[in-house]
Amino acid sequence: MRFDRIIGRSKTPKLLVLLIAILFLVGWNAEPALAQNLYAIATVDAPSANENFLGGYAQWKTPTQYTTVDGGFTSQVIWVTTQNQQYRWVEVGLTKGWKGDDSIWTMYWAEYTPTYNEYKVTSVTPGSTGSLHHYQVQYDAYNTWGAYIDYTKVGTSTQSAGTLAVDVGAEVTSSQNTLTTTYPEYMQVLKAGTWKYWKDAGSISEYDDSPFVWEWRDTGTYKLGKTYKN
Repeated sequence: MRFDRIIGRSKTPKLLVLLIAILFLVGWNAEPALAQNLYAIATVDAPSANENFLGGYAQWKTPTQYTTVDGGFTSQVIWVTTQNQQYRWVEVGLTKGWKGDDSIWTMYWAEYTPTYNEYKVTSVTPGSTGSLHHYQVQYDAYNTWGAYIDYTKVGTSTQSAGTLAVDVGAEVTSSQNTLTTTYPEYMQVLKAGTWKYWKDAGSISEYDDSPFVWEWRDTGTYKLGKTYKN
């Protein structure tokens, strides 16, 4: 998840799990340090809690496969906050790396309710390089959010309504991983029952953790983005 939220997808190396277990047994109350994920994202914030969104959409073509080498992941994602909070959300996207296997190239979705759970999507595949896919999260019914890929629901999350922000971009667990250039585009939010481009909906910002970069290809219009590794 983006930098100002409290949790994202995570990897916990087996060695660290073993170390934590040993420290628990011997009695050590210091907390082990965990690596922080890296981001290259753009964000649209709702004007106010009274003008919040009820979903988000982005599309991008499947890039040349990313390379993950650290047992974590390299991902392109759309995150949509829920429950009128910054620290609750539903996300859907594309990832290289899954549950410690660097070789897996798959779509997925996840929720933070505040329990974090993620789910591998098998009904849709990334396809060949250049395949266009549509990623969407929206409020479907009372306390029900849907995660969609290519307009087909791939997951349901039970959370209350209200989106304060939508993020689109890359999340990576190591600077050693390779994020090949990816082109998120035509980002929209669901506002007052209508899908609107970001420029017409809220306040837009971006955030980068070197060596990963978010770049607008159409500054001023804010429909065409680009993520890559420097």
